[in-house]
Amino acid sequence: MFGLFGPEKVEFIDIYESTLTFRSKKKKHAPGHVSKVRLQVFLGEAVQSLPLEVVVDSIRQLPDKSFLVISKILGNSEETQQMITIIDSAPRPDMGRLARRSERIPIGLRCLSQQLPGFRAVTVDLSLHGAQIQCEGTIEPGTVLDITFELEMSDLPKLTLRAVAVWSVAEEERRKAYKAGVEFTQQHPQTQVLWEKAYAYLLKMQSASVMHRSMSSDFSD
Repeated sequence: MFGLFGPEKVEFIDIYESTLTFRSKKKKHAPGHVSKVRLQVFLGEAVQSLPLEVVVDSIRQLPDKSFLVISKILGNSEETQQMITIIDSAPRPDMGRLARRSERIPIGLRCLSQQLPGFRAVTVDLSLHGAQIQCEGTIEPGTVLDITFELEMSDLPKLTLRAVAVWSVAEEERRKAYKAGVEFTQQHPQTQVLWEKAYAYLLKMQSASVMHRSMSSDFSD
């Protein structure tokens, strides 16, 4: 047993050998502290909850008020290695790495999903690997979503991508407004090709817009 209310559910960020990085909503994890957690990991077609015991190496607060925890997985070597092998096959959350693997494009695209609060949202920005969205309620981290983005491209007006929620917070300056970060998971190869094409187009349009604003500013000086 992990206690009266069970171990805390934490979000998988990264793993290297026996070093596990996860995101926690609580500050209770202190360096040197042994914690029992349930690691939420996207494996195959669903989020799995893996019970783990870890010892904390370090912790720091993130901009969304959650905490990034670096720890070591405890247990005998054979069981630990089996668990590491399983976890290592999971996709790493783009936003959880706190470093972009692709350029983030500030753009407002309408998106729809049965898994979204109110069934709709608008992107704040997006990259090839994930998106930040504004929505009508919180999304439980680890939730799998099939999101249809309205791209409004002549040859690709809409595209549906599978994603997993990484974080979700209420906006302090706006009542009943929420933001969330989603990580795109493995897509069907044909869908991935279409998404890479759409992303390249959006990136090109963004670059052209920035250049136009820069030139207009130069001429106005």
